[in-house]
Amino acid sequence: MLTKLYQLEHSTYVCQYHIVWTPRYRGKVLADNYIKQELKRIFKFIAKWKGFTLVQWHIGDEHIHLYLVIPPKYSVSYAIQVLKSKSASWLKKKQRNSQKEIPGHEVTSFLR
Repeated sequence: MLTKLYQLEHSTYVCQYHIVWTPRYRGKVLADNYIKQELKRIFKFIAKWKGFTLVQWHIGDEHIHLYLVIPPKYSVSYAIQVLKSKSASWLKKKQRNSQKEIPGHEVTSFLR
């Protein structure tokens, strides 16, 4: 398999990462097809916004697999932070606006 090289003005790079994460307590909050479609739409938007390339993704019932290319100007931890925080906040906002209940997931926040 040939690896695609990505180019900037003064550099060439291949920064491909397989990222996997689960919801808290491995709850099956991702089992709903509505949630999966929204997450795919949100991930595509964030990738375009930040310059990431989504090569492949899979959203299971209790975990998310993303295979993406991250430009060298961003760290992997920053990319994960943006993907997780923005997708969670946009899903919560969409739930509040549509009043559609996400199965097994309440919108709560605990402040200390």
